[in-house]
Amino acid sequence: MDEQPNTPCCLFADDETLATDVEVFDCRTCPVLDALDGLWPVNRQAWSLSRQVLTRFTFDTHSVALALERATRDLDVEEFADLVERLSMIYSHLYPPPAAPAES
Repeated sequence: MDEQPNTPCCLFADDETLATDVEVFDCRTCPVLDALDGLWPVNRQAWSLSRQVLTRFTFDTHSVALALERATRDLDVEEFADLVERLSMIYSHLYPPPAAPAES
């Protein structure tokens, strides 16, 4: 996933790019798809859920919690805790906290 900025992957493309430049994407040679296929099922589930729940829409409408609750309501307490831990790792990697300001 560290190659994200340099990888032409439809998972990281906006709607306009998908509509106008679809020829740049080739799922047969996509390193992102290879990485996703190599994940353990529980990690793949967390990654897929993060792609559904962590969107600009859910952030802008402050509905991340609602989307997460709706998507995970069938999980028991242990399954939910495990999934939240996995989502936390994904979130920390994709959206790292801002760097502390340098001291003057």
